[in-house]
Amino acid sequence: MDRTEEFADLRDDVDRVTQRFERANAAATGLFTGNDQSGRVTVVVNEVGHFQDVRVSVDWRSDLEPAELATAVQEAHMAAGMARMNDWGNALAEQMDSPAPQLRPLPPFHESLGAQLEEVVRRGTTPEETQAITDAIAEFLREIIASVDEATEEIARVQRAEVSGTSEGGHVQVVVSGTGDFKRIRYDEAWLERAHVVNIGRETVQAQKAALRAVAGQGVAEVLASTRLGELQALARDPEALARRLRMGR
Repeated sequence: MDRTEEFADLRDDVDRVTQRFERANAAATGLFTGNDQSGRVTVVVNEVGHFQDVRVSVDWRSDLEPAELATAVQEAHMAAGMARMNDWGNALAEQMDSPAPQLRPLPPFHESLGAQLEEVVRRGTTPEETQAITDAIAEFLREIIASVDEATEEIARVQRAEVSGTSEGGHVQVVVSGTGDFKRIRYDEAWLERAHVVNIGRETVQAQKAALRAVAGQGVAEVLASTRLGELQALARDPEALARRLRMGR
């Protein structure tokens, strides 16, 4: 088997696995429910872990102290996340046991970036200019490789950041990462002594929504787009702009 056939087989394997993961992700959507160890707290989240509902039983104080409620909510949130992972795992196992999906066709060569860029670069250039631009393409690829570490560090920095949101009543505070992942929750314990369970749940959801509004536009895709790697990726999707840059860099 020559290298061309090996590459074709690898592409086919990657496409089949990718399709299976995509179908498993599609199956693990919707709402997911989890409970804390005491059974007094129930949390409902969507597929990305955001609170949709927080239900506290009317007799929760018989098993939990106000200082323990935050931990109970976090336990229930983790259990809901595990329910989502279990659904995803089962869906993926079903996909792996099912017949291999039909391969998706490759786009025609003339639609590929390489073909479009070649057409743009060769338009009105001499052989010497073409060689110079080819060298510039190689340098561009080296820039992309070098920018990966920078982008990784920036994403990690945002993920380590902490942003808080407070409920409208001011009794609940939720802390999320810079990319919106739930981290922890804090309650006004004096308020919990008298608060109705409906208000506890309502303010909990409000607090996370406030935190998520504060980090809007800070997802991994948005952070990546703001880095040097993101700029280079945008160029790689635009043959005309990339060709102009390569010519300017000569």
